[in-house]
Amino acid sequence: MQNILGTINYYKSELGPSQIAAYNQFESAFRLFLMPGWGLPRPPKRSTKEDLANAHYALSQLPIEKLYGWEIALEKGFDLAGKNDDQRSVPRSHIRKFYKWSIDKSILVDPTCHEMTPKVSPPSFVGRGNRPNTRRNKVDMTPYSLKDDQISEPLQQKFDGFWKFSIEPFYKKRIKKSIRETTAEMHYRTHREMLGWLHNHCNVPLDELSFDSIIRPASLIDREDAEAAAEEFREFMYEFAKFLQRRGCHSDSIARKLGIITQLVQFQYLGQYHHGTGLLGGDR
Repeated sequence: MQNILGTINYYKSELGPSQIAAYNQFESAFRLFLMPGWGLPRPPKRSTKEDLANAHYALSQLPIEKLYGWEIALEKGFDLAGKNDDQRSVPRSHIRKFYKWSIDKSILVDPTCHEMTPKVSPPSFVGRGNRPNTRRNKVDMTPYSLKDDQISEPLQQKFDGFWKFSIEPFYKKRIKKSIRETTAEMHYRTHREMLGWLHNHCNVPLDELSFDSIIRPASLIDREDAEAAAEEFREFMYEFAKFLQRRGCHSDSIARKLGIITQLVQFQYLGQYHHGTGLLGGDR
């Protein structure tokens, strides 16, 4: 679940140290006026560390979709404080910038563009002409991907190993057990999106990111341990699919990304990469 606290921390990192004063004003407006509008306790003017910890905990439990009603909640928060209209403009502008930034980063979907016109396919003998294209636009997942400077040397070695098992057989003309470079690049982007989601939204530290973060190692001989690891992996895939759906990804794109991750798990457990069967050479 994409929570408000994680998005605020991401917003702070995007602003940088040069705009720390603007961020502090935004955070104060968020805690003093928006949170009470959502029914949470109003913090004191001089907050202690415990008050801040309580506010952060509350924000970590609120989904980002709660931000859609920020204008109504902000008005309600101001009513509780008894402020006049002249004192509302600065907090409103800060929160409006945060809301617009969330839409620009595809963290929230613009409500005005949320409903898509279904694509109507004309008969084969009728030209399409100049009618508007109603296909859903491609969702940019770059903001959620793992950045180049965030990839550690051990993780890069894992990526290189997966690339080697994916590409090498293609150049040896073993077409049924290989993929092209363009497909491998798409797989690489999906893996970086997955690991970026783990780091930014599941709070996995950068130095702990690896393929084991996707599915933990389990003994295939111990059936109970293997089934527990598989169940954890299914729950993890379900949460990632919901995250992609909230970002506006089409069901076909979500299914393709989940299939790519499943192939990565096959590579991790079996040590070899075979399309379709997922079996070792001696088991076919």
